[in-house]
Amino acid sequence: MNMQIADLISTSSISSIDQAHIWRSRLLDAFASLELNVVKLLTKSEKSLLSENAPLGQKIEALKKLEMVPTPAKNYTANLAKICLELAPYLSIRSDVVHAKLAICICDGVLNAKFSNTANDNKPYGEIRLLTFADFDAISKDVRRLSNQLHQILNPPSLPPQPKQAAKAGP
Repeated sequence: MNMQIADLISTSSISSIDQAHIWRSRLLDAFASLELNVVKLLTKSEKSLLSENAPLGQKIEALKKLEMVPTPAKNYTANLAKICLELAPYLSIRSDVVHAKLAICICDGVLNAKFSNTANDNKPYGEIRLLTFADFDAISKDVRRLSNQLHQILNPPSLPPQPKQAAKAGP
């Protein structure tokens, strides 16, 4: 029987902050898988589109200009553009989750992870991002879905072999 660690540990024995760190870690893993697929796709270009150390947002922008060699499918550029568009709103969430200290708060009776991006430190009224555990789950699921779509562009399914034509019957 293959049990997950989460199955072995009751969530009631984990503090709220530790549970939030687990959800944050899962979200970051989803983004790491996404970035891996982005980098693999960018290596399929004839020319270098950006530096190796570019941030994820720039890498995703570069995908819009990607011309793969060899071309995996004729509609891959439209698919890449659609995926990049869908990813755009998640990049600011990723930035907040990566560049902020995690805190816990209760808002309207719901436990939330609270992030104040370090970019807000000099603002008199910095923005705060609140994510429920359900939000973490939904965002991770969407990021994994988009990552899988990039993976499919990178590794298109092979075409089934064409059936051989039957030999013509003789006279």
